[in-house]
Amino acid sequence: MKKGMYLAFCVLVAMVLIFSACNKGTAASGGGLKQSSDNTDLIGAGKGRDYGRGAVGYDLDALIDRLGRDAVKNLKIGISLDSLKTQWMALYAEEITKLSREYGFSIVIMSAEGEVTKAEADLKSLQAQQVDGILVFPGNSEALSSTMGEIMRQGIPVISLCAVPPGVEITASITANELTRGAMVARNIAEDANGAQRNIMVNCVDVDFPLLNNRRIGFEEEVKNHPNLRIVETRNTRGDAQDYLNAAIEGLLANDTIDTTYATFSLPVMAGYNAAKQLGRQVDVYGIDVDEIMLQLMMEGDMVKGLMAHVPFSNCYVSVFQLLRVLAGENIPFDTPEADNYAYFFVRQKDAADMYQLMYGN
Repeated sequence: MKKGMYLAFCVLVAMVLIFSACNKGTAASGGGLKQSSDNTDLIGAGKGRDYGRGAVGYDLDALIDRLGRDAVKNLKIGISLDSLKTQWMALYAEEITKLSREYGFSIVIMSAEGEVTKAEADLKSLQAQQVDGILVFPGNSEALSSTMGEIMRQGIPVISLCAVPPGVEITASITANELTRGAMVARNIAEDANGAQRNIMVNCVDVDFPLLNNRRIGFEEEVKNHPNLRIVETRNTRGDAQDYLNAAIEGLLANDTIDTTYATFSLPVMAGYNAAKQLGRQVDVYGIDVDEIMLQLMMEGDMVKGLMAHVPFSNCYVSVFQLLRVLAGENIPFDTPEADNYAYFFVRQKDAADMYQLMYGN
């Protein structure tokens, strides 16, 4: 069962290949990878691995065959994650470890634990270790833009695992529209309410994190289209699980009409649930991200009513696919969309067992 954070730090290869890259997704192949000019025929419906909700739409196996399997084994890829304390990033790290074993490339995984200065140091460390390319989940992409741009100009492509604001210096990004995802949750709350009034508490983060901010903004804008939905309390917090719990308790105590909570990622989602339990309140819990405990609660019918899933495995597969194209000298779009069947799946109780199996099954 995929519960642990099985991180593998592979042995360094004797010769590290260095590739040149520019900031819009071009690179010159070197050291054995076959030159690549166009692999768009490997992208489309039905192509690539099926992680449980259909093909991801990108055929990594075929790409590696074209570039040369022996050459791919010489690559070293750096992974810079905002925090392995989140299940999404832990599962991403687990999946890229599996892909590295399957295809033979080596990896270096680093976790900033939510600290911008640590993330900056991690990126510079990966550069010093002469990785061939970097996959990054930046907690604050704007603060890290200068560092990422410098690394790119030194010949190491940098691909973000999430969308970044305009002007951030990276090679490319793997994207899901977070405004759309937030709006989809609001529409599903309205559907579940079936015309009844819902008084909502929104829980988000109070740091400049565009990905989470857009999840909040998309939700708030969509709520305006539904007269029966009303946001009566908003709590923006930073910190650990206890900090989010304290904020959720304060919000519920401040407004006794709250019957629904919405949160932009796993920590405040669970905080809304735990706060209601501690206070003996009955609320419907919604949010973005799924984790093991939330899915179990949903299967049991215990207040967790709807979650917008974001599957890390498909994101991982696509990010490796795009990085290899760049390393082989191919021009790629700045934004690469994830498959809708993995990026925009709203999970209700009837779907919870299937999603649990996909995320945590054998």
